[in-house]
Amino acid sequence: MKYFTLEFMDKLSNMLNPEYKECNKLWQENLIAYWSQFENYKNKLPSRFVKEYCKHGFHDYNIESIIFYRDDKKIKDCFSIELKLCFDSNKYLIKYIGVTKYTLNVDVENSFYNNTFLYSEILPIENIKMSHEILLENRNTVQIIFNKLVFKKIIL
Repeated sequence: MKYFTLEFMDKLSNMLNPEYKECNKLWQENLIAYWSQFENYKNKLPSRFVKEYCKHGFHDYNIESIIFYRDDKKIKDCFSIELKLCFDSNKYLIKYIGVTKYTLNVDVENSFYNNTFLYSEILPIENIKMSHEILLENRNTVQIIFNKLVFKKIIL
């Protein structure tokens, strides 16, 4: 994470922390900087995704499932990942296509069962790839580097 780091999260979780005021100020500056930068590349993402993401960056959305698979018809050494999210009674599917790298940092003590988005960042990598990095409430992280993203609301 570039803007929303674990260090910030730790320092801001305790208002009695002597560094709290300064960290909160820096946090607000990072929020402004992140969303300002996001404006520069949001057109590379589906408009429905941008509309939902801009509400609050998927904060408090729950990950219901992550599915990793290789689509043999696609580029060699690329994968697709499907991330199913829910928020209130709404369910969404994010499909990352052309995934060239993914990282899951899951601490056994911070089980993956509590899989609520805390913060996430979408950043450009090179000219054609994007990175979606997710910090979960339990301190676990997910990073997906991809070429294309498909976003759908799941209707039950």
